[in-house]
Amino acid sequence: MAINTNLFELKAQCEEWVGQKGGLALTKEELNTHVPDNYKKIFSSQENHPLRIRSEEVEDLIENLAINLGIFESRPSFSTIDLMRSTIGRENENNLQNIAEELIEYINLESKRIVGLGEKLLRFDNYFNSSSYNNLSFEEKMFAHEFISSIGFGINNSVWTDTQIFDDIIELQQLFNEKSTIAPDGHFFDQRYIKYLNSQFTNIDKIHWRKFEELTAEFFLKHGYEVELGKGTNDGGVDIRIWSDSKDPNTLRLVQCKRWKNPVDIEFVKAFAYDVQDQNAEKGFMVTTNRLALGAKTITAVRDRKIIGVERDNIKQWLKNMREPDRGTFVGAY
Repeated sequence: MAINTNLFELKAQCEEWVGQKGGLALTKEELNTHVPDNYKKIFSSQENHPLRIRSEEVEDLIENLAINLGIFESRPSFSTIDLMRSTIGRENENNLQNIAEELIEYINLESKRIVGLGEKLLRFDNYFNSSSYNNLSFEEKMFAHEFISSIGFGINNSVWTDTQIFDDIIELQQLFNEKSTIAPDGHFFDQRYIKYLNSQFTNIDKIHWRKFEELTAEFFLKHGYEVELGKGTNDGGVDIRIWSDSKDPNTLRLVQCKRWKNPVDIEFVKAFAYDVQDQNAEKGFMVTTNRLALGAKTITAVRDRKIIGVERDNIKQWLKNMREPDRGTFVGAY
């Protein structure tokens, strides 16, 4: 189906979807930067110029914009047909198909209910608390979860629905120019920024230096450490202090963050190694968006492995694994 609109209205639709479904507020420049390449020519035209675009092109535009912003990892698939086909030939085929039909009816009724109440998000709490669900076998419950996950995600994230996943919307530009902590979906660093940087990793070099410290603090927090983020200036060379056992002084580890364009030279690692020794810390982590210079790496290879270098590739892996809440990865024997 073709839609008659103009670029101004199309951009507004993109911005609204990103805000409601992704929780991010974009400037016009940010929207133009992250729009998929095959739509950049359209986005460079006059905003009031008439535009005729197919509905499937709008879906393609917004879903690929969502990938560029880290909201999606890949284009979502919401096919109920594939789910129904998966039941064919299974021993309990009829039961599974009956469950699917029951769920479709439930979703239709629930959709009407939330519209009537003025709610913005389709939920399934009532179904999971119902006797219909509780009486299912384990396999049938797994099928119901898969079915609901697919359909619910599709409805809530659709280009054409008014569902609102995020009530609090944060500005993307604050990742790059704001020193104060912005983390309604996190403790030190918001999960939406993690997803964004996982998708646009090269922008790690452009984020505010304080945001890099917060990202590092969030990483260690997700691994169960007690984390104390320093004030950011006049910190005596230590950005973050972490403890593996509720601030037991014997488990203290120090963290120094360097969001630098150049490699970290040996003198900085030597000075940090002195801080680690002076404060009787177990270990120290030199975390950088670049790499340790060759001489600096020799320091991390000696001194009883008290200094651990965390370099650019490690940060990239952090973001990849932190993309989902409560996940992460160690760079070594922390």
